[in-house]
Amino acid sequence: MLKENKTGLNKDIFLAFSGGIDSVASLDYLAHRYNVTLVHIDHGDEIEEKEAEVTRFYADYYNIKYHIFGGFDKRKAKTSSKEGAWRNFRYKVFNSLEGQVITCHQLDDCIESYIFNAMQGVPAAIKPVVGNVHRPFLLSSREDMVERVKKLGLIWSEDHTNSDPNFCTRNYIRHTMMPHVLKVSPGIRKVVRKIILSYYKDYNEPAFAKLQSNHME
Repeated sequence: MLKENKTGLNKDIFLAFSGGIDSVASLDYLAHRYNVTLVHIDHGDEIEEKEAEVTRFYADYYNIKYHIFGGFDKRKAKTSSKEGAWRNFRYKVFNSLEGQVITCHQLDDCIESYIFNAMQGVPAAIKPVVGNVHRPFLLSSREDMVERVKKLGLIWSEDHTNSDPNFCTRNYIRHTMMPHVLKVSPGIRKVVRKIILSYYKDYNEPAFAKLQSNHME
Protein backbone atom coordinates (compact mmCIF):
# COMPACT_ATOMS: atom_id res chain seq x y z
CA MET A 1 0.00 0.00 0.00
CA LEU A 2 1.40 3.38 -1.02
CA LYS A 3 2.23 5.72 1.86
CA GLU A 4 3.00 9.41 2.03
CA ASN A 5 5.54 10.35 4.64
CA LYS A 6 4.85 13.94 5.54
CA THR A 7 7.43 16.43 4.29
CA GLY A 8 5.56 19.67 4.93
CA LEU A 9 3.80 19.92 1.57
CA ASN A 10 1.81 22.98 0.62
CA LYS A 11 -1.65 22.64 -0.87
CA ASP A 12 -0.42 23.67 -4.33
CA ILE A 13 2.37 21.48 -5.66
CA PHE A 14 4.18 20.53 -8.85
CA LEU A 15 4.60 16.84 -9.66
CA ALA A 16 7.56 15.71 -11.75
CA PHE A 17 5.74 13.42 -14.15
CA SER A 18 7.48 11.09 -16.59
CA GLY A 19 4.41 9.04 -17.46
CA GLY A 20 5.97 5.94 -15.91
CA ILE A 21 4.29 3.67 -13.39
CA ASP A 22 5.72 5.45 -10.31
CA SER A 23 4.55 8.80 -11.67
CA VAL A 24 1.04 7.52 -12.32
CA ALA A 25 0.71 5.93 -8.88
CA SER A 26 1.97 9.09 -7.17
CA LEU A 27 -0.34 11.30 -9.22
CA ASP A 28 -3.42 9.27 -8.36
CA TYR A 29 -2.58 9.55 -4.68
CA LEU A 30 -1.72 13.25 -4.70
CA ALA A 31 -4.50 14.44 -7.02
CA HIS A 32 -7.11 13.56 -4.40
CA ARG A 33 -5.32 15.52 -1.68
CA TYR A 34 -3.50 18.46 -3.29
CA ASN A 35 -3.76 20.94 -6.14
CA VAL A 36 -1.34 19.30 -8.54
CA THR A 37 0.32 20.75 -11.64
CA LEU A 38 2.20 18.23 -13.76
CA VAL A 39 5.75 19.02 -14.85
CA HIS A 40 7.01 16.87 -17.71
CA ILE A 41 10.58 17.12 -18.97
CA ASP A 42 11.18 16.57 -22.69
CA HIS A 43 14.57 14.84 -22.91
CA GLY A 44 14.46 14.76 -26.68
CA ASP A 45 14.60 10.96 -26.88
CA GLU A 46 12.58 8.57 -29.04
CA ILE A 47 9.99 7.78 -26.36
CA GLU A 48 9.19 11.45 -25.70
CA GLU A 49 6.06 11.59 -27.88
CA LYS A 50 4.47 8.73 -25.93
CA GLU A 51 5.41 10.23 -22.56
CA ALA A 52 4.01 13.64 -23.52
CA GLU A 53 0.81 11.95 -24.69
CA VAL A 54 0.42 10.19 -21.34
CA THR A 55 1.06 13.49 -19.54
CA ARG A 56 -1.68 15.27 -21.48
CA PHE A 57 -4.02 12.31 -20.95
CA TYR A 58 -3.68 12.43 -17.16
CA ALA A 59 -3.90 16.21 -17.02
CA ASP A 60 -7.27 15.86 -18.72
CA TYR A 61 -8.24 12.78 -16.67
CA TYR A 62 -7.73 14.59 -13.35
CA ASN A 63 -8.64 18.02 -14.74
CA ILE A 64 -5.33 19.57 -13.71
CA LYS A 65 -2.73 21.83 -15.32
CA TYR A 66 0.47 20.63 -16.93
CA HIS A 67 3.69 22.07 -18.34
CA ILE A 68 6.08 20.38 -20.75
CA PHE A 69 9.62 21.73 -20.60
CA GLY A 70 11.91 21.22 -23.58
CA GLY A 71 15.20 22.74 -24.60
CA PHE A 72 17.50 19.88 -23.60
CA ASP A 73 20.84 20.30 -25.35
CA LYS A 74 21.71 16.86 -26.77
CA ARG A 75 25.32 17.98 -27.24
CA LYS A 76 25.78 17.93 -23.46
CA ALA A 77 25.06 14.21 -23.43
CA LYS A 78 28.22 13.70 -25.49
CA THR A 79 30.50 15.14 -22.83
CA SER A 80 28.95 13.23 -19.94
CA SER A 81 26.68 10.24 -19.43
CA LYS A 82 23.25 10.68 -20.95
CA GLU A 83 21.67 9.79 -17.61
CA GLY A 84 23.68 12.48 -15.82
CA ALA A 85 22.94 15.10 -18.47
CA TRP A 86 19.22 14.36 -18.29
CA ARG A 87 19.27 14.56 -14.51
CA ASN A 88 21.06 17.92 -14.51
CA PHE A 89 18.52 19.32 -16.96
CA ARG A 90 15.56 18.04 -14.92
CA TYR A 91 16.78 19.60 -11.70
CA LYS A 92 17.62 22.86 -13.42
CA VAL A 93 13.94 23.03 -14.40
CA PHE A 94 12.72 21.97 -10.93
CA ASN A 95 14.86 24.58 -9.19
CA SER A 96 13.53 27.30 -11.50
CA LEU A 97 9.92 26.69 -10.40
CA GLU A 98 8.38 28.81 -7.68
CA GLY A 99 6.90 26.16 -5.46
CA GLN A 100 7.41 22.64 -4.16
CA VAL A 101 8.27 19.98 -6.72
CA ILE A 102 7.37 16.39 -5.87
CA THR A 103 9.39 13.52 -7.29
CA CYS A 104 8.23 9.91 -7.22
CA HIS A 105 11.28 8.20 -5.75
CA GLN A 106 10.50 5.17 -3.61
CA LEU A 107 12.34 2.75 -1.33
CA ASP A 108 13.80 0.62 -4.12
CA ASP A 109 15.26 3.77 -5.69
CA CYS A 110 16.84 4.55 -2.31
CA ILE A 111 18.41 1.10 -2.10
CA GLU A 112 19.84 1.50 -5.60
CA SER A 113 21.25 4.90 -4.66
CA TYR A 114 22.68 3.49 -1.44
CA ILE A 115 24.51 0.76 -3.38
CA PHE A 116 25.69 3.25 -6.01
CA ASN A 117 26.96 5.69 -3.40
CA ALA A 118 28.60 2.87 -1.42
CA MET A 119 30.53 1.96 -4.56
CA GLN A 120 31.84 5.54 -4.53
CA GLY A 121 32.85 5.18 -0.89
CA VAL A 122 30.03 7.31 0.57
CA PRO A 123 27.02 5.11 1.42
CA ALA A 124 23.94 7.34 1.60
CA ALA A 125 20.30 7.19 0.59
CA ILE A 126 18.08 9.74 -1.15
CA LYS A 127 17.08 12.63 1.10
CA PRO A 128 13.36 13.46 1.53
CA VAL A 129 13.80 17.19 0.91
CA VAL A 130 16.50 19.12 -0.93
CA GLY A 131 15.68 22.76 -1.64
CA ASN A 132 12.22 22.92 -3.20
CA VAL A 133 12.26 19.25 -4.20
CA HIS A 134 10.25 16.91 -1.95
CA ARG A 135 10.18 13.10 -2.06
CA PRO A 136 7.27 11.94 0.11
CA PHE A 137 7.20 8.27 -0.99
CA LEU A 138 10.66 7.09 0.07
CA LEU A 139 9.28 4.45 2.43
CA SER A 140 6.92 2.97 -0.15
CA SER A 141 8.23 0.18 -2.35
CA ARG A 142 8.19 -0.20 -6.12
CA GLU A 143 5.74 -3.03 -5.54
CA ASP A 144 3.39 -0.59 -3.78
CA MET A 145 3.44 1.65 -6.84
CA VAL A 146 2.82 -1.19 -9.28
CA GLU A 147 0.04 -2.65 -7.15
CA ARG A 148 -1.87 0.64 -7.04
CA VAL A 149 -1.67 1.32 -10.76
CA LYS A 150 -2.66 -2.20 -11.78
CA LYS A 151 -5.47 -2.35 -9.22
CA LEU A 152 -7.01 0.82 -10.69
CA GLY A 153 -6.38 -0.26 -14.29
CA LEU A 154 -4.40 2.89 -15.08
CA ILE A 155 -2.13 3.21 -18.11
CA TRP A 156 1.51 4.26 -18.12
CA SER A 157 4.42 4.76 -20.48
CA GLU A 158 7.24 2.22 -20.42
CA ASP A 159 10.72 3.53 -21.20
CA HIS A 160 12.54 0.62 -22.84
CA THR A 161 15.91 1.95 -21.66
CA ASN A 162 14.89 1.25 -18.06
CA SER A 163 15.05 -2.49 -18.73
CA ASP A 164 18.48 -2.37 -20.37
CA PRO A 165 21.16 -3.18 -17.74
CA ASN A 166 23.85 -1.80 -20.03
CA PHE A 167 22.22 1.60 -20.56
CA CYS A 168 23.61 3.14 -17.38
CA THR A 169 25.15 2.23 -14.03
CA ARG A 170 21.85 2.57 -12.17
CA ASN A 171 20.18 0.10 -14.53
CA TYR A 172 23.02 -2.35 -14.01
CA ILE A 173 22.58 -2.06 -10.25
CA ARG A 174 18.80 -2.50 -10.53
CA HIS A 175 18.74 -5.50 -12.84
CA THR A 176 22.03 -7.26 -12.16
CA MET A 177 23.24 -6.40 -8.67
CA MET A 178 20.02 -5.76 -6.69
CA PRO A 179 18.57 -9.29 -7.00
CA HIS A 180 21.80 -10.76 -5.62
CA VAL A 181 22.17 -8.13 -2.89
CA LEU A 182 18.60 -8.67 -1.67
CA LYS A 183 19.10 -12.44 -1.74
CA VAL A 184 22.29 -12.51 0.32
CA SER A 185 21.50 -9.45 2.45
CA PRO A 186 17.71 -8.91 2.69
CA GLY A 187 18.34 -6.74 5.76
CA ILE A 188 19.54 -3.94 3.49
CA ARG A 189 15.92 -2.74 3.28
CA LYS A 190 15.89 -2.13 7.03
CA VAL A 191 19.29 -0.45 6.86
CA VAL A 192 18.16 1.99 4.18
CA ARG A 193 14.84 2.62 5.95
CA LYS A 194 16.76 3.60 9.10
CA ILE A 195 18.90 6.00 7.11
CA ILE A 196 15.79 7.61 5.59
CA LEU A 197 14.21 7.91 9.04
CA SER A 198 17.35 9.59 10.35
CA TYR A 199 16.95 12.21 7.61
CA TYR A 200 13.40 12.91 8.78
CA LYS A 201 14.63 13.84 12.23
CA ASP A 202 16.35 16.87 10.73
CA TYR A 203 12.97 18.51 10.22
CA ASN A 204 12.02 18.37 13.90
CA GLU A 205 8.39 17.65 13.05
CA PRO A 206 6.40 15.05 15.01
CA ALA A 207 4.94 13.75 11.75
CA PHE A 208 8.42 12.72 10.62
CA ALA A 209 9.49 11.15 13.88
CA LYS A 210 6.26 9.18 14.28
CA LEU A 211 6.03 8.35 10.57
CA GLN A 212 2.42 9.41 10.36
CA SER A 213 1.43 8.09 6.95
CA ASN A 214 -1.71 8.43 4.88
CA HIS A 215 -2.65 5.19 3.18
CA MET A 216 -4.06 5.30 -0.31
CA GLU A 217 -7.70 4.29 -0.32
